[in-house]
Amino acid sequence: MTPDPDRADPVRSSRSERARRMLAERIMDGALVPGTPLRIGALSTELSMSATPVREALNLLTGEKLVEYLPMRGFVVTRPPDGDQVRTMGEARLLLEPELAALAAARATSQEREALAATLESTATAGVG
Repeated sequence: MTPDPDRADPVRSSRSERARRMLAERIMDGALVPGTPLRIGALSTELSMSATPVREALNLLTGEKLVEYLPMRGFVVTRPPDGDQVRTMGEARLLLEPELAALAAARATSQEREALAATLESTATAGVG
């Protein structure tokens, strides 16, 4: 049986996610400041894992805008958004999210609506006590 290339290796994925969480935490708490170069070899040693999950974690953090890839320089910690950028992102979300929610609701199957209703009910009762 040949392995399915579209199916991620759960062990490697969990290592990548663990590395992503550890690095994101360091970035968010200021231990890794903007502009800090992130070297895969050094991080692999520091995190006690191979280069592959570290590289995958850095790519995930690039998608989250916590890390940036600079050609010929490698990965670096990005600068956090300033107040104006945060406000602009909030304004964009206020415009987009209600429309997206309406589209999702219009296209939801009855099974998806039932699952959502069950989640809402369990969430409402979880706070009672």
